[in-house]
Amino acid sequence: MKRALPDADTVKAAIDMVLEEAATRGRRPTVIAIERRLGIPHATFHRHHADLIDTHFRPRIPELVPHQATFALS
Repeated sequence: MKRALPDADTVKAAIDMVLEEAATRGRRPTVIAIERRLGIPHATFHRHHADLIDTHFRPRIPELVPHQATFALS
């Protein structure tokens, strides 16, 4: 028996949770985290919800700030 795929609103809610958790923990959000939260294999998720990754997830990922090494000059 096939498992029903989540609807767009469920996927958006999972994306929102992953973004919030990543921000709280100071980590970068990933598509894998969304797939795990939903219990969907990568290929299935990408096949059915790639549009939400492009429109609802990627634009909301915070920009990485490059780490600059600081050196003490004596």
